[in-house]
Formats: sequence, structure tokens, C-alpha cells
Amino acid sequence: MLTLCACKRYPESYAPPPQRPNFEDPARWERVIHMTDVDAPDHFVADIADPLAANWRWSGKRPMVHLDVPAQEGLAQAPLPQTQMSRTKLAYHIEFAIPQETFRSTGPVTLTFLVDGHALDVRRYDAASPYQFEKDVPPEWISSGGDLRLGAEIDKVFSSQGRTYGFLLIAIGLKRN
Repeated sequence: MLTLCACKRYPESYAPPPQRPNFEDPARWERVIHMTDVDAPDHFVADIADPLAANWRWSGKRPMVHLDVPAQEGLAQAPLPQTQMSRTKLAYHIEFAIPQETFRSTGPVTLTFLVDGHALDVRRYDAASPYQFEKDVPPEWISSGGDLRLGAEIDKVFSSQGRTYGFLLIAIGLKRN
């Protein structure tokens, strides 16, 4: 009687499908952090506020994020030290907005766009509006296989209820050109 209860028909077994590593091609690497990304807070270094509001977050005076740049071995058009990224063009990309309530208090503002401590460009904005900025980053500013810091600095901030506000940050990162 016990042996009849112990018999059980198991479903047929199949070999698992072939496994392939999912390596991102370093030559095609790019990373833009959208404030709606689940892992966005993992990249925040400074001056980016919680919580997420719609698709943006408030920045402070100098918001900063970090990106993990993959190793770029064997991709250079000319021999480069292994610590430098290939000559693949990468552009600094940021989407942001200057809201009307901030603009009423600060007036025109100037933003400095930063890549690992280097000032990539400085732009003046004379109206409350959404903006997008994109500019090629000199390849020597980007190290292969390391941490890269991107940010922006606004010259004037708006203060309310003991907090300072710069601009609305929507996305920031590097795009391929």
C-alpha cells in the first residue's frame, strides 16, 4: 500500500537552454539616467532631492551623478593607454527645466555643465522653460573602466521653507554620437 502512494509521475525533463553571457558591447556603451529610472538614486552623488515628482526631481546648486564606465579594451582607432576610453564620441546630455516660480525669484540664470571636474560649457538661460543641452566630451576626460561624475552648477538658487532649489532635473548622462 505504501509503495502505491509513493509512486508519482513527474513531468518530462528538458535540458536548460544554452546560456550566453549578457555583456554590453563597450563600443556601443552609453548611459542616460532618467529621474524615473528605478536605479536613478543609486547614481546620485549630490544635490538631487527626493521624492520623484512626475518625471523630474529638484536639484540644488550643484547636482552630481556618477556613471560606471565599462572597460574599452581594443576599441581605439589609434593605440591608447588602457586607462583611456576609445575615440568613440560621447556627448554630455542633460534635460532640465527652469520653472516659472524659480525664475520669478532668480531671473536669468547661468548653468555650467561639468564632466569629472572639468567645465564642458557655460550657458545663460533667459526664460522659464524646459531645456536640453548636448555637447561632445573630449575623449581624454573619460576614463575607461572607472567612475565618471557628471553634473551642472547653477549660479543662482531659489530658497523656500529653509530649502534651496536650483532647477528641475529630468535626465543626465552620456550619449553616443
